[in-house]
Amino acid sequence: MNQNTQAVHHAVMSFLDAYAKGDVNGCMALIAQNSPILIFGTNLDEVCKSKDEVQAALQRDIATMSNVRWGEVRHIQITQDTSCANVLLELPLAYVAGGKEEQVVFRYVFCLVTESGQWKIATGMASVPTAEGCYSFS
Repeated sequence: MNQNTQAVHHAVMSFLDAYAKGDVNGCMALIAQNSPILIFGTNLDEVCKSKDEVQAALQRDIATMSNVRWGEVRHIQITQDTSCANVLLELPLAYVAGGKEEQVVFRYVFCLVTESGQWKIATGMASVPTAEGCYSFS
């Protein structure tokens, strides 16, 4: 990994680490300030087009989940030039919600831009894959 790719990787992993710690401010520090925002969460109504909407979505997640733990990254692809980067990754997530331990796999795509020499997330999408052969989404 070259230095630029490492910086992109570090930004994404720092965002996920802050998320696991319930650190909304840490997450928001990695969201672009000067670029259009579009982030899709896993819920149908999670479409964030502003920093305020991203912050509200993060606060909702943190209010409903505790003991959030990411597993090892299973797959990752980073493509970047000097001012834009795309990151696709898959990793397991364990957490407690409603008193119950949950375990899922998350797949993310992030598009990052450079702002003042730092990589920041401008767009993203989270998905939770279904079981193999499952084509019913109702």
